[in-house]
Amino acid sequence: MRIVHGYLSPCGDAFSTKCEDTLPSVLLKKYQSAGVNGIWLHALLSALSPYPFAPRLSQDYKQKRENLRAIIKRCGEYGIKVFLYLNEPRALPSDSLPQYDHLIGWKEKRTLCSAFREYPFSITMLYNSPKTLGPANLWEIECEEKTSTMVCYAFDDYENWLAPYPYEIYISQFEKVIKLWKEGVTILEKAERTPSVEEIIRYAKVALCHFTTDLLQTKYSFVKRLGDRKQMKELISKEKQNAIDLLNLFVTDAKIGYEASNHYFYTYPNLIEKILRMEKFKAQLN
Repeated sequence: MRIVHGYLSPCGDAFSTKCEDTLPSVLLKKYQSAGVNGIWLHALLSALSPYPFAPRLSQDYKQKRENLRAIIKRCGEYGIKVFLYLNEPRALPSDSLPQYDHLIGWKEKRTLCSAFREYPFSITMLYNSPKTLGPANLWEIECEEKTSTMVCYAFDDYENWLAPYPYEIYISQFEKVIKLWKEGVTILEKAERTPSVEEIIRYAKVALCHFTTDLLQTKYSFVKRLGDRKQMKELISKEKQNAIDLLNLFVTDAKIGYEASNHYFYTYPNLIEKILRMEKFKAQLN
């Protein structure tokens, strides 16, 4: 399969408009000539089927299904199949269904939400910081004068990704995020274990690894400029363990590290390389 996201297709509700607008013939012909035989689109289950929890969200589902059928038919004429990306309950605020609070782990949800309230959000941080690759980010022992890239390589460009926050504020906020996230994971681990709960715990731990790398790499890039070898060594030891923690999670679930538009952010060899590199740098700093 050679699958792409529709270039003109929206990232929210892809079935509110006619397919001719987002998948014109000229685009589908180019896809066909390039050997593309699959298109993936964002979808909301609550918009494509009756949604008993909040019927207002699915009031137009019949029309949207018709639009989806039209997209499938149109793409089929060019030998292209349609795949839907579903991630429920995506796009639903946490307080949108208060009458069903008993169906979720309320205490752990509130703790994890509290962590996100401390999150030092900005667009540059979201796309340029180390949290995307997490522990797969390859550190260097010497300063890197490179500009961080979108959703891939952060390098030492911490002044870019922490903007508009001062260094001290960015660090303190991420320390709060990590502290609260750990508390949420601890609460989750006390819940009755089912396959779905185990999966949530696993992904919460993966997120913790990514948050931890953001904190450690920001500190590492900062102290490296100061030439503080002692702190560099301490941070390298912590990041090595963080990479090991992620690797142990990664080998249990093929979905970890996967991202629909970029395939895999990291694979097994990437994490092994990071661990070996941390060992090498730690020896160099002795």
